[in-house]
Amino acid sequence: MNTTIPFCLAVTLAACGSSIERSPTVGTRPVGAESTAAVTPCPIGDALQQAARAAWKKGPGATTVECVAALAGGETLWLFDGSFEPEPNPDLTLGMWTALVTPAGEVRWVEGGDDFPYGAVDRTYAAEYQAVDLDGDGNDEIVYVVGYSHGGHDSSQLMVLRITGSGVEIVTGEEVALSSDNSAADVDSAKVGTCDGRHAIADAGGGRKHIEITYAGDCERVGTVTWTYDGTALRQAK
Repeated sequence: MNTTIPFCLAVTLAACGSSIERSPTVGTRPVGAESTAAVTPCPIGDALQQAARAAWKKGPGATTVECVAALAGGETLWLFDGSFEPEPNPDLTLGMWTALVTPAGEVRWVEGGDDFPYGAVDRTYAAEYQAVDLDGDGNDEIVYVVGYSHGGHDSSQLMVLRITGSGVEIVTGEEVALSSDNSAADVDSAKVGTCDGRHAIADAGGGRKHIEITYAGDCERVGTVTWTYDGTALRQAK
């Protein structure tokens, strides 16, 4: 099970507090339109941490951040998702923040909070961020994994974000479970089970992509399940 430090996206954007800055300048492109813009890669190392703190409006402190570069409205936007611990930290709390930033440093959207207990951080994680144009409209969606681990119970779920004119929002639709494992929990042996779900992005034609999840083990379903996104919701293919 991945034990990456959880970020704002791991506990959903709504739980991170109110947006503190919005700039509705993210464009859209008609379905099927091709983009010739090149995506500018994310910064790395100290440059990434400094850029994230600037976007989150934070000073010195321990910073853990993931970045994914996405194309929206013909331009690159960097999604910074991570945690921040101030120095000193007398209240023993962590900040969890998400932001959309241009490579030039313009903050288009930022949301988060600074009063998360360590326990919330220890039990959740977000990982495997990918920018993928699922519906073929020339704008990337963000595909990522969120998980929970506590008391011997581990689980993970696939999530999709769309970039909108006012920031990002979680795509509505069916819940997409990935893996689960309670073998380390104090449960009746008859109820112990481990399900392994692995996802991959596949070409669906016409500039679209779909998500294939292959399940093995003690799962409600086994084999490969395909999920599609039509610009509105993520749905299981029939």
